[in-house]
Amino acid sequence: AKRFEFMELLFTCLFAIELLMNMVSNWFVPFWMDWWNIFDAIIVCISLVAIPLNNVQGFSLLRMMRVFRVIRLFQRLKALKTIISALTSAIFPVANAFAVLAVATAIYAVIGVGLYSETDEYHFGNFTKAIFTMLQVITLDSWATTIARPSFGSDGTPSVSVSLFFSCPSQTPPKPHCLCDKSEAPVLTAA
Repeated sequence: AKRFEFMELLFTCLFAIELLMNMVSNWFVPFWMDWWNIFDAIIVCISLVAIPLNNVQGFSLLRMMRVFRVIRLFQRLKALKTIISALTSAIFPVANAFAVLAVATAIYAVIGVGLYSETDEYHFGNFTKAIFTMLQVITLDSWATTIARPSFGSDGTPSVSVSLFFSCPSQTPPKPHCLCDKSEAPVLTAA
């Protein structure tokens, strides 16, 4: 444990010295214009604050934040920095897609409550149950055995409304009409 604490103190001091050298070499103002430098400064400051508070109860979160020192490597390696930049720029488009999926799921849940709340109280009794059922359908989490099969009739045939509700039309769009057959296409010859 003593070796670990010594190594932690040593690396924290080395990181702080590197941060100061980086600040001085960039003449302070340009240093604060780069988000990676700001992130680096926050992590080093948290590490410095956590040293005297190492044995104080309730500051374990500060000690956990020191794990983010590894992320400092991303600014040194261009390939990793590019990957992280791409991932962070994809957060909002993915969140928008998730919002669209959530709205569509909620619409299907409302339709499911309206159609099946009386016949299938367990899966569609209220909106919360219907949302969970729709989550099962989306993730394919045993939806066939727990949701679709029990809604079949006694003779084994599903009702039309169940079939339409749990299926997607898989029609392919018609091919565009070709004005001429390929065998009738004019052939260009060199004169």
